[in-house]
Amino acid sequence: MIESKKIVVLIGSPKRRKSTSYSLAKFLVDQLPSINFVSEILFINNSIKDEKKTNILFEQIRKADIIVLSFPLYVDSLPSRVIQFMEICNERRNIRKNDKKQKFMAIVNCGFPESFHNKTALNICKSFAEESDFQWIGGLSLGAGGAVAGKSISEKSGMLRNPIKAIRLVAEALINDKEIPGEAFTLMEKDLMPQNFYTFIGNFGWYLQAIANKQFRKLKN
Repeated sequence: MIESKKIVVLIGSPKRRKSTSYSLAKFLVDQLPSINFVSEILFINNSIKDEKKTNILFEQIRKADIIVLSFPLYVDSLPSRVIQFMEICNERRNIRKNDKKQKFMAIVNCGFPESFHNKTALNICKSFAEESDFQWIGGLSLGAGGAVAGKSISEKSGMLRNPIKAIRLVAEALINDKEIPGEAFTLMEKDLMPQNFYTFIGNFGWYLQAIANKQFRKLKN
């Protein structure tokens, strides 16, 4: 009989299922065979609102073999609720040690076209994992996250061909209990589209919102 591994996915975006963070993490979970993995997707913003929900969250984490944190970049760091989660988690794990070694990885996306803006946030995640006695197995970094806009990854398979390959490499490594190959991180960091085009589309969307809200003239002030 095959013993299933438990993977807990933590979504750090307040947009929940409509977020790019959810789309990326959900695609990873979908690559893992149910015969080998039992998955649980939890939303940090909702899970640390009160003590009861917080206790449920950390009980799920305690049982996990793998924890995946997926979140959007806020300036150059993590959303405040994610930072709050990390503080609580670190405190609890220092009080109550877990016997089994648990793997921890992160997936961060930003609205900037260049993925390097995520570097500081991933370093924070690495430090958190090490301080909280998790086994850090790496972080995926995606730029131009707005291009996903919470849609299913498979729906944008052409533009997201590199992130799709990257996530599949991660899934393969988790299935075979091996180290995530460097190719996965490199593929994820590649630009989704030419930066000038991404900026043009972003500005065009901004103008449409201004027109819809009758504020177009103020953009020129």
